[in-house]
Amino acid sequence: MSAYPSESLGRLADELGEGAVTVEGLAERMQGKGLALLLVILGVCALVPSPGIPIGIPAGIMLGLLSLQMILGARELRLPGWLARRRIEASRVGNLLRRAVPTVRWMERRLRPQRMSHLTEAGWLRLLGVLVLLHGVLIALPIPLGNTLPGLSVILFGLGLLARDGLAVVAGLLMSLVAALFDALMVGAAVWFLDWLAR
Repeated sequence: MSAYPSESLGRLADELGEGAVTVEGLAERMQGKGLALLLVILGVCALVPSPGIPIGIPAGIMLGLLSLQMILGARELRLPGWLARRRIEASRVGNLLRRAVPTVRWMERRLRPQRMSHLTEAGWLRLLGVLVLLHGVLIALPIPLGNTLPGLSVILFGLGLLARDGLAVVAGLLMSLVAALFDALMVGAAVWFLDWLAR
């Protein structure tokens, strides 16, 4: 990796400055950083708690759109107008990214470049794209604590692709399974509770 993802997160946080930024403006700052690092950044936006910032839905939708890029091989992330115009407080997004730096740094220290690297080649991007689409949906849904595991899985995918560390990708796949089971249990429990209240 030419630059550590944690360093890129810190730089992006500093670039955002104060005031408000549109989702389109945020996406433009991310675009030049590559698909894999964009996965890390959006995973962080889902993983780190952000009270008062409506970041889950935009991050989930952007992950869904990015997944289509991974599946179809599109060159850039395109956003619908209603999402592109949505405004987010830049300083809070910057603080969110800074809070994630220690976690991402801890994870990246455990990466081993070229380990099982065949799992990071282009043929695997379609499968990962399907999983990222699933995670984007889960992150966008208002499921209590439902963002954490999908966000962590997306971060692992991004770090694995950046370092060509297939074991990180495998860890992301396992985390995807756990995330799907957890969210299914949470939804099932909510349905049961609502049914119980209706009786």
